Amino acid sequence: MAKKKFTLEETWRYHDYMWKWIDGQVAALEAADEPVDVFSLKEEWLEKHFPGVKIEADCFFCEYAGIGEGGVILCENCPGVFIDPDFDCEDADYNYRLCPRKFYQKTKDLYEIFLKNKAL
Repeated sequence: MAKKKFTLEETWRYHDYMWKWIDGQVAALEAADEPVDVFSLKEEWLEKHFPGVKIEADCFFCEYAGIGEGGVILCENCPGVFIDPDFDCEDADYNYRLCPRKFYQKTKDLYEIFLKNKAL
């Protein structure tokens, strides 16, 4: 499986595209009282938009952050942390697996800050 290096701007854009779609899927599944499997949704989106490309943890932020010793993702290099030093994708208030819609809103808010800072 191929690897692709993304710029910080691409990372934010693709992360937002993917999570906007996931948010819509989760809303539809919840409305139909169907189970939500964020892992499957991430895989589905990536297979459609980046077939044959290996994205670490199926996450553009993790891909950008990189892998350290022992195969551990270097969370300190996460683009979310660049904007909010306390950002943690597993935070109880917006855990990406347990609260995917809140996670999308959190990262969407951070993306808006990123875009404003980039414009300065």
